[in-house]
Amino acid sequence: QGSPCHIYFDLEFNAKLNQKRDADEMVDTLVAVTFSALQDKYSIEGQEEWIIELDSSNEEKFSRHLIIRIPKTAFKDNSHVGAFISEICSRIAAQRAANPNLDKLYITKDSGAEPVDQLFVDTAVYSRNRCFRLAFSSKSGKKSFLVATGRFKCKNMNDKELFMESLICRLDDDCDKLLICKLDLECKKALHFDTEAS
Repeated sequence: QGSPCHIYFDLEFNAKLNQKRDADEMVDTLVAVTFSALQDKYSIEGQEEWIIELDSSNEEKFSRHLIIRIPKTAFKDNSHVGAFISEICSRIAAQRAANPNLDKLYITKDSGAEPVDQLFVDTAVYSRNRCFRLAFSSKSGKKSFLVATGRFKCKNMNDKELFMESLICRLDDDCDKLLICKLDLECKKALHFDTEAS
C-alpha cells in the first residue's frame, strides 16, 4: 500500500469450464489492449520486452501473472494501477460488440446457480495490502509453482533476474517518472491520467 509499482495482472479461470481456450492468445490480446491504453493516456509505446509472464496453471485452473515494467517509469501505487486496469476493462467491455476478437478475454465462471460470462482478469488484487505471489512459489498446501512461460522478456533471463524483475514494487535506480490514474475530484465518474517526477 502506498508504494510505487509496475503494472501487474492476475489472470485466472476454471480450466474445466473453459476448455479449448488458447491462453497465450488471450494474454496477447490483453497486452495489445493495455499497450493501446498506455499510448492513448500517457503517450507510451509499449514493448514486449517489458513483459514478465509467470504461470502456475494445472488441469483444474489456469493461473498466470503478467508484470509490465516500463523503463524509468512506475505507477504511483497499486491503487493507481488498479484504476488503470479498470480503464482497460471498461475499454474491453465497450469495444466488445464492435471487436469480436475481445470475446476471447471472457470466460465462463461458475457462480453457483448458473454460469456467468466475465473477464479473466482478477481485479481484487489492487486493493490495499494485498499479497501478490512471488516467482517460484506456490500457494500454501499446493504444488503448482509460479514459473516463467519462456515468452516475452523471460526468454533470456536466469532465475535470479526473473525473480528480481517480477517484484512489482522494486524500482530501478533510474526510475524518474510516476504515472497517475485516479478519480478526478471535480467529476467522480471520470479518471484523471497524469505523470509526476519520481
